[in-house]
Amino acid sequence: MIDKGTPILNNASYLSNWCDCSGELFQKTLKALMRCGYIIRLEDDSLWHTSSAFDLDISNTSSEKEGKSYVN
Repeated sequence: MIDKGTPILNNASYLSNWCDCSGELFQKTLKALMRCGYIIRLEDDSLWHTSSAFDLDISNTSSEKEGKSYVN
């Protein structure tokens, strides 16, 4: 989600393998994150984050700081 800036497919089998956990644990965790409002299910059944913490572009922020502090 974060790297590509796009929602991810809601494929529990693939995602649980990627997270190295059981499908049951993944489903419970996903439901908890959805209940808390951190993840939402879109109309096409894909998943998206709602946390503003993920909206920070850390790479741009650090490069801007480096550019401002650079003295020639």
